[in-house]
This record gives sequence, C-alpha cells and structure tokens, in this order.
Amino acid sequence: SYDWEFTEMGPGVFTLQPGVRYTMLTSLISSTKSRASKDGEKYSASSQSRYNNHLLDIPVNVKYSYDFVPGTVKAYVFAGPVLSLGLVANNVLDETYNVLVNGKLEKQHVVETCNVYNGKYIVKTYNQETKKYDVEKQQDDLYKLYNAFDLKFGLGAGVTLCEEVDIKFGYNIGLLNRSFIKKDDLYKYSAHSNIMYFGVAYNF
Repeated sequence: SYDWEFTEMGPGVFTLQPGVRYTMLTSLISSTKSRASKDGEKYSASSQSRYNNHLLDIPVNVKYSYDFVPGTVKAYVFAGPVLSLGLVANNVLDETYNVLVNGKLEKQHVVETCNVYNGKYIVKTYNQETKKYDVEKQQDDLYKLYNAFDLKFGLGAGVTLCEEVDIKFGYNIGLLNRSFIKKDDLYKYSAHSNIMYFGVAYNF
C-alpha cells in the first residue's frame, strides 16, 4: 500500500491509501466412519475435505490520522471500497473406503477436485486391476458455486509506532451476492464474504 497525503483538517491529516493484497482462505474437515456386518466383517470409510480460495484484493482507502505523540504514536481510522478478484478456489474431496467385493475386502480411493469459480473438475479413481488412477476431466455448471468478482466496503482503525510499525484492525463487508446459483425450485441462495482481520506491518 502507499499513503498519499492530500489535505489537512483540524488536528489531523487525510491521506489516500491504495494497495494490492493477496489473500488465501483455507479450511479442512476430516471424518472417519466404521461399522461391522452380520458376519463380523468390518467396513470403514474416511474422508477429508479441503477448501483453498486464492484472492487478489485492491483496497482504496481514505485514511484520517492524528499524531498523539509526534514521531512516536499516530492513531488513524480508514474506510473505502475493496475490489476483489478470485484467482482459483479449489474444493478437494479425498475419500477412502474399505468395501467387500466378491467376498474380498478391497480399498477404494477417490479424489475429486473442482474449481468452484469455473466448474472445472478432476476425478481420480483408483483402479484395482491396473493399480493406477483413472482420471476424468470435465467442466459442469453443477460445480460452479461462486462468482469470481466481489466488491467489499472496508473500514478499520490502527496505530503507527515510531513511524515504522503499523498495528491495525479491520472489517470488510461483502456487498455482492457471490452465489452463482441464485435460486432453484426450492431455495434461494446467497453468499457474502465478510472478513475480519488483524495485522502488523512495517513501513518502508
């Protein structure tokens, strides 16, 4: 980010602060299930769902700052729009099953990766005969869940110590419904990305 001072008002200074920020949101969910059949054979299944969302944010903030202790402690508040472009958002479902096939317990492994921005997906299924993975690549709107573009309104506050270290807290309010599927026969869908953050930065 860059601070451009454009006017003084009262005891403080107004600056325009455009910037570029890379953001990654991630989550991981794991589960394991097992049960026994009537003949005592045990079955088990495990799954792991990983979600990685890579974003390019362009905040354009107006900042008002005041020197409480000149050269030592400066407090500020800021607000402004944040343009956000989703680069890629992959949802990976990794599933392993132990199933009984013709009286023999076999392991089946399926990995499904889909980009929820464009609907492209890859399904890898382990083939017991070839001992390799069968790969299927396609694109389907069924896997397209979110629009890549977003507009947020950001606001926050912080302090600058010794003109070099910034400590700030902010909140970005999602203004657009990013859900690709707006409605169907039964439901209406809405997806807004609201982000709270705390940061420490060094000023060059």
